[in-house]
Amino acid sequence: MSNAWETTDEDIINVVRDIRKGKIANTRTVERILKNLDHAAIEKAALHGNDLDKQTQYAHEEIKRQIIEKGI
Repeated sequence: MSNAWETTDEDIINVVRDIRKGKIANTRTVERILKNLDHAAIEKAALHGNDLDKQTQYAHEEIKRQIIEKGI
């Protein structure tokens, strides 16, 4: 994987906040989610965007899809 996009704790927090309409209880939750994501797929989704805002939007959509699909 290249370093064009890196999913951060803040990305996970923002996506989960959107899904659950609240905050994540602790950093263990963030770490568990990060470990279970397909980061290559997230990077691929992000790189469809032409600017940072679009890249972030596409990455967050992919993160959300994975969290829901995997039940994490």
